[in-house]
Amino acid sequence: DSGGPLFLEMPPVISAADVDVVQLSTDSANQSAMRVRLTAAGAAKLAKATAAPIHVALQINGTVVMTVGTKSPLSQAFEIAGDNIAKNGEKWFRELTE
Repeated sequence: DSGGPLFLEMPPVISAADVDVVQLSTDSANQSAMRVRLTAAGAAKLAKATAAPIHVALQINGTVVMTVGTKSPLSQAFEIAGDNIAKNGEKWFRELTE
């Protein structure tokens, strides 16, 4: 996190309506992770938006909770792992699924 300003695209590229499944898991390094699978429409929108490397913001209930840089296009499914998920994953999961 650079601490610099964050400019969000409005409306968001994908929303809750584009999410098919969200689940907590662990990644290949045994770190806490959140897996997201999108609908076909959501996958197409995210693939187009991430065709070039960019930073993507995870926004829950109107609050940006983390940003991640992409190295390749994201589409149907992706996984977010790391300290933020370990600390807040269960809370974010509840907020996303309730």
